[in-house]
Amino acid sequence: MDNLAIQASKDTQTILNPSNPKDIIGTGIRETVRPHLWYQLFGIFLLIFSSLSSFSVSADSFSKFSWSDDDSGNSHYKQTLRIHKLLGDYGKYWGNLDSAAVTSLYTEDAMFFAPGASPFVGHTSIDALVRLLMDSGINNVSLVGDEIKVFEHSHTAYVLGHYELYAGGSTVGQGPFMLLLNYQNSEWKIHRDIFNSSVAE
Repeated sequence: MDNLAIQASKDTQTILNPSNPKDIIGTGIRETVRPHLWYQLFGIFLLIFSSLSSFSVSADSFSKFSWSDDDSGNSHYKQTLRIHKLLGDYGKYWGNLDSAAVTSLYTEDAMFFAPGASPFVGHTSIDALVRLLMDSGINNVSLVGDEIKVFEHSHTAYVLGHYELYAGGSTVGQGPFMLLLNYQNSEWKIHRDIFNSSVAE
């Protein structure tokens, strides 16, 4: 195991047990979703989104971040379709066991939040985590967006949805997720990734 994997292994000790894919949701994550879960997640989302306020209030920034020509006309609908494609690509790349392709769907300074663990920040850390999960037996992931909201003036969006993890054709994890997306270079990227497990002990 290389240094990146070793470091990620230390950071994910409460998330990952490579010898048993069904224990992919560790003691810090593997707990029944409480009724107030979405309030907690939404609170985190508001804190993250507020940090981007300077990005959205500057009039000068609008000229730097404009929809491409292909996005003109009914842009909210088109951007929603693009986001659904992003979710589909996430599952497709994971099914191909292509950690680099999965990581490419994140921004360079993305943060991946998992209960019971410190945030994984940036491509190097996220890629190491994805490779460890794949090596543990997680060979497919399904992301379904239940609610998508696009903020066109700030070129951000959020997705509320649910996920499933698969190992050898069996479901080994599931729960809610929240994504904060940024629109960069005519494509959507995951900027913040937050999830929780609904798998009971």
